[in-house]
This record gives sequence, C-alpha cells and structure tokens, in this order.
Amino acid sequence: MVVTMRTTLDVIAGYLAASGWCTGGAVIGEPRAAPSGLSGAVFMSRAEHPSTTLTGTIERRYVTIRLYIDAMQEPLENTEYDLDEATSQIVSDLLGDFDLGSSVRTIDVTLMTVEYGFQTVGTTLFRIADVIVPMIVDDSATFVA
Repeated sequence: MVVTMRTTLDVIAGYLAASGWCTGGAVIGEPRAAPSGLSGAVFMSRAEHPSTTLTGTIERRYVTIRLYIDAMQEPLENTEYDLDEATSQIVSDLLGDFDLGSSVRTIDVTLMTVEYGFQTVGTTLFRIADVIVPMIVDDSATFVA
C-alpha cells in the first residue's frame, strides 16, 4: 500500500488558513515569490522507518510548517511577538487533532520542534519559524510472504 501525504498536507494547510494568523495565505510547497503579511507554507521534509510489525512498516514522516513575516517591518518587536503567538496557536491546533483528520496515526509530540531563523525570498528578508511536525504512519509498506 502506498501512503501519500496529500490529505495530511491539505489538513495542515487548512489549519493555517483557519488560524486567522496567516493573513498572507497558506500554500503547500515553498513559495517562489515573496509572500505578504504573515504567511505559511507546508512541505515534506523527511521520512524514516524506525520500526516494523509482522505485516508492515511503521513510518515517521516529517512535515515542516514554515511561517514567514517581513523581518524589516516596524515596530521590529511585533515581528517576534506575532511569530511567537502564531506558532503557539498553530501548534495548539495541531495537537488538538493529533491524528490530523485520521490521515495519520498520531503526531509524535516528543519530537515536535520549532526553529527560528531568517530567509530571503526574492529580495525580501523574512523572519521565519519552522514548526517540525513528526507523524507516525502505519503500514506505509506491507510485507507479503
């Protein structure tokens, strides 16, 4: 059985859009042009197979939610406040639906992280927050005797 993350990515992008924080929108995949306002992107970042059962694999898939906000907007402290509040709300929303609409077994909360940094898109410098969402997916491959 091939497991795709299409539904999971759609669910996460829906949370970003519904959060009210992503006034500049939420997209699946990294933007190629500079987004506006506080914007979000959802993309796959890693997959691993930490264990198996007698009939199939147990896979851990990582999705990155990247929040973008113009790093040069004034007042500068609002950039940090807004990014922190948006990140906290989005993490709370995700953990409230730990199986993401039954598209995964669970979010692996113990490995969930948020990393902050800067990234230039086009000619604009953005302050970013990467929410790394590790998810457990059962039976991404099945064993046949």
